[in-house]
Amino acid sequence: VMLEDSNAPKCKGKRRAAVTETLVSAWHSDKDAAKDQPQFVWSLGGPAYPKENGEVVLRNLAAGQYQIITRLFAKYWYLRSISLPGPPGQQANRSTDVVSNWITVRPAEQLTGLTVTLAEGAGSLQGQVKLNEGETLPARLYVYLVPVEREKEQDVLRFFASPVSAAKEIAVNHIPPGRYWILAQPALEGAMPPLTRLRLPDEKDTRTKLRHDAEQLKIEIEFKPCQNVTAFELPLRPSPAP
Repeated sequence: VMLEDSNAPKCKGKRRAAVTETLVSAWHSDKDAAKDQPQFVWSLGGPAYPKENGEVVLRNLAAGQYQIITRLFAKYWYLRSISLPGPPGQQANRSTDVVSNWITVRPAEQLTGLTVTLAEGAGSLQGQVKLNEGETLPARLYVYLVPVEREKEQDVLRFFASPVSAAKEIAVNHIPPGRYWILAQPALEGAMPPLTRLRLPDEKDTRTKLRHDAEQLKIEIEFKPCQNVTAFELPLRPSPAP
């Protein structure tokens, strides 16, 4: 796990993250053929915290396909990338993005060189869903952030999903600086957490549809480095954009 500091003025004086505050785990593919193995086999490779030098080891993984999941605790930091060295013979210094792609773990294989990069400058969002008179809050409502910039539309780590509380409150943390569209929709179907589901390599169509829906609503919000947006009001059913 590596840290990248920010030179942004608003980030000066903020507490620096520690690599030991990051929880790293491997989420197996539900579509993997090996899912027929007993459930306890999949639970062997539990999450791990890095050492102070950044080294982290994920042990006892059953053979199969995995996505690496991280949980951050430092407020002004965000997940920038997760990568592995490219296959032998690939262009020098070329790495493989293991957020957008599955990692394949073969029996008795030891993969090395995994790099989780955390960057300083994350923003945060706090607010509430605004209801019109007579409206009620739908069950399992989520707020979603999707990137506005075309060059970021395939960046899985720019997509966010966070539950709306029974008190209509919304909160999203660890947001990379940039422009986003925001919308409220029901939770994605499935047993896994919506944010994990949204970022899976196989969910490109889900992200595309969500971004299309958000683009139609055109409720945009921008986060500067280390900016905390508060008291934001998100209409539940905004009027269509002209």
